[in-house]
Formats: sequence, structure tokens, C-alpha cells
Amino acid sequence: MDAYCVECRKADALVWLQGETSPAVMAGLKKEVEPLFQNAAITRVVVDLAQVTFIDTTGINFLVTLSNKGAEAGKRLFLQRPSDRVQKVLRLVQLEDHFHYLPPGEVLE
Repeated sequence: MDAYCVECRKADALVWLQGETSPAVMAGLKKEVEPLFQNAAITRVVVDLAQVTFIDTTGINFLVTLSNKGAEAGKRLFLQRPSDRVQKVLRLVQLEDHFHYLPPGEVLE
């Protein structure tokens, strides 16, 4: 099952992804997440990837685009708990160091 959830908490926007990063899921999520970068109350966007079972170029492109939009808006994108599969793909495409990661002690639930 492909799914996502977006929740705003004070200065943080938390995005949970589950399942596969299919084009349909990413298109719907993009519509919800991009406006967050225009919200003055939001200072960072955190994407939880613990339940992602498959990520391809669609998902990678989505994360890179969010990172770039965040930088343009003066906000930071953080990844939290990337699954083993996500970590493997990020290493494979040499983007592992492109992103900021929340330390385990700061994980948002």
C-alpha cells in the first residue's frame, strides 16, 4: 500500500511516507508539501522514510526538489529514519550526503 501523511507541529512540518514512491503518490504529496515552504511559521520540513519499501527516481527526484525548494525558501529539509532500502539507493546514486538527517535523539513521532 502506498501512503503518506502530512502534519504541521509548530515550526515543523512532518511528512510520513509508507510503501512505494510511485509517481501518483509523489504527485499528490508534492501538492501538499510545496506550499509548506511558503508558510512563515514552518522552519523545517522533516520526511520520515522508515516505512518506505521501494524508492526509485521519482522518489529521489521528489526529495531533491524538496531540498532545493527548502533552500530557496530559507528552510531546511531533514530526512529521518530512512529505511535500509532508501539508504542503499541514496548511496548508489551518491546523494547520501546531499541531505540533512535528524539525529536519532531528535526523531519526531
